[in-house]
Amino acid sequence: GTINIKKIVIQNTENIGNVCFYGMKELKEIEFRNVKEIGEGSFSKSGIETLLIPSSIERIKKNAFEGCEELRNVEFEERSQLQEIEEEVFKGCNKIQEENQGRR
Repeated sequence: GTINIKKIVIQNTENIGNVCFYGMKELKEIEFRNVKEIGEGSFSKSGIETLLIPSSIERIKKNAFEGCEELRNVEFEERSQLQEIEEEVFKGCNKIQEENQGRR
């Protein structure tokens, strides 16, 4: 059967595994709490609409959000500890209108 999860909260983990939420079209919202790394392709082709990258994130791996066709806004929290964004993280996310840094 199909899993219709619309929101997930991921907390207190070093990293989110590769392709673990791949293709989850019903997934609209993710909340990260004390997460350091977003794995390769972990949210590819999901239904995410907006994204807040919290300051705790240090690395975003290749294709993490590739093909998220509904993704419109990406924000980076103030005092970001982000050290690395690999290639094609937002490839195919054609609806992104703005990427904001330090809004919250």
